[in-house]
Amino acid sequence: MKRNSKFPDLTSVKAPLSEASFLPSEYYGNDMHFLREKTTILQRNWIVVGRWEQVENTGDYFTIDLFEEPIVIVRDQNNTVKALSNVCRHRAAAVAQGSGNTKHFVCPYHQWNYKLSGEFNGAPAMERATDFTKEECGLDEFPVMEWQGFIFVNLSKTAKPLDLTEVDDYIRPFHLSELKRLEPIRYDCPWDWKISSENVMEFYHYPGVHAKTVGGLFDINNSIDAEYEDSLLAVGGENLYALGRGKPYIFAMQASQNSLITPGIPAFEVPESLANKQVGVHVFPNISLIITPNFTVWPHFIIDNANSHRLEYNILVHPDLADKPEFSGIREYFREMIQAIHDEDMPVLKQVAKGLKSANHTPGRLSHLELVIWLFHTWMLEELG
Repeated sequence: MKRNSKFPDLTSVKAPLSEASFLPSEYYGNDMHFLREKTTILQRNWIVVGRWEQVENTGDYFTIDLFEEPIVIVRDQNNTVKALSNVCRHRAAAVAQGSGNTKHFVCPYHQWNYKLSGEFNGAPAMERATDFTKEECGLDEFPVMEWQGFIFVNLSKTAKPLDLTEVDDYIRPFHLSELKRLEPIRYDCPWDWKISSENVMEFYHYPGVHAKTVGGLFDINNSIDAEYEDSLLAVGGENLYALGRGKPYIFAMQASQNSLITPGIPAFEVPESLANKQVGVHVFPNISLIITPNFTVWPHFIIDNANSHRLEYNILVHPDLADKPEFSGIREYFREMIQAIHDEDMPVLKQVAKGLKSANHTPGRLSHLELVIWLFHTWMLEELG
């Protein structure tokens, strides 16, 4: 297939896993495709934006831009988490910057004032405006959903709630909703966000890329046999399995050769059967979690455009480990460990982004160890229609 093909052949992408190939390079770093991806997938699905502890108290807020839509997440006076448009109803300036705590939002341009709920609270020098009513001047609002401590926003405003109860049954022992995040490790990534996201979806690269860190912890060859049905995908018995072809979420499990529990640090107790398990949860399109008994890693993909995204590596830990001064050394150790692992990924991802722009690139075949990527691709193509 030629690199400049306007309509790439997707037959091999939609084939069964044992026959499937990767997405064509036209789907990466392509402005026209990203526009389609943004309007049909990213703006219509639930996008994770943060965690409960970022808005733990009344008046806590943080800002984020979702696909050129400025948003402020806030806990209002009724203890409700809201996603408000961060665009003043007067002249479109931002009413909030960064993060913090406030009693109300005041636009810095002309001092229009809004309650934490988004309701209009007043403005100077508007007494001569005829038929000017407060009810018509509140900040726009977007649907919000909370799951396991994560905050999701949907820009479509007509979204149905995302049902993740099937996943809850598997991850309940890890107490995700009670964990708190450490200071994120931030990266600027000048390539298509899917390149980074797909990297998180598979263990296949561990022995090579992560040979100096975690590559020896997991025997990827334990995950050999693949059998799937419409509602359940199982791979390699206890080592790796996933929920649901055609569903927007995946649950996978990988068994370590040793216990993953570190004695002496605050952590929620898990059943002995999970002591050596690393669990992966992927909720399409943009949340992936790597869950262990000690901590959870949440790589947050903040998507800018076809060739740029920001990646925040968040480490979620027991509240005592997050807050108590005596555990500062352990917190720093966790951050250094995760940073070392991702620092191994960065040069390879940069090479992939460059290679996908080659006119001679032809999509390669998928390994059975890349089944989550296969599910992601088939889900994405269904969403694109």
